[in-house]
Amino acid sequence: MSGLGRTVPINGINRHGMVQTDAAVNPGNSGGPLLSVDSGEVVGLVDLGTHQANGIAFAVSAQVAEPLLEAWQAAPQPVSPGACSNPSPPQPPNPSSPQTAVDRAVAKVRELGFTVADTSQYDPNRTLNVLVGVRTGSADGTAQQAFFFVNDSYVGTDTSDTSAGVSVAWQNDTTSALSYQLYSSSDPQCCPTGGSATVRFHWDGTKLTPLDPIPPSSYSDDHSRR
Repeated sequence: MSGLGRTVPINGINRHGMVQTDAAVNPGNSGGPLLSVDSGEVVGLVDLGTHQANGIAFAVSAQVAEPLLEAWQAAPQPVSPGACSNPSPPQPPNPSSPQTAVDRAVAKVRELGFTVADTSQYDPNRTLNVLVGVRTGSADGTAQQAFFFVNDSYVGTDTSDTSAGVSVAWQNDTTSALSYQLYSSSDPQCCPTGGSATVRFHWDGTKLTPLDPIPPSSYSDDHSRR
């Protein structure tokens, strides 16, 4: 060794804490150990990256390389080009938490232009699940639709159009029941007087089918879901 703590620009990156050596190194030696002739210990890893002076080469110090190697062994991953120039203390493996099933379902509903207000009845351990969403930007919140998921995969909606008020009545593993608010033809949008209708939707393993009549959506019909 002929110097310690050197800062050397290599491939456009300032590398700090480098070990300088005048030992004979050649192209192809990069990454190999630089050994102390006195103790035989590894004092660095050769990085033959500068031609500014003949007979001089540099190595990443063992103090820098060792924690990086330990971190890589714990969680193998590509190392960025500047990692050895400004090393950070090694971090323990931190596997990212996968997004939950309900998060993915909510994101899908959002992608379709609706906002989910309640996810409390979504059970990822159940085959069939349903989320009710309100069309994003709806002024009065009466543009609602139900979105069905089977084993975490989106399979469709209850109807092709929206309903003024729909909620989840109950669910089991393969059937979800929705409750629709019903309007008389003269009812204002705020105040339905037609009661409600429950419609069961069943998943048979290949398709989703309503088991009960779905109320009409026309404003002119009595007992409409609008």
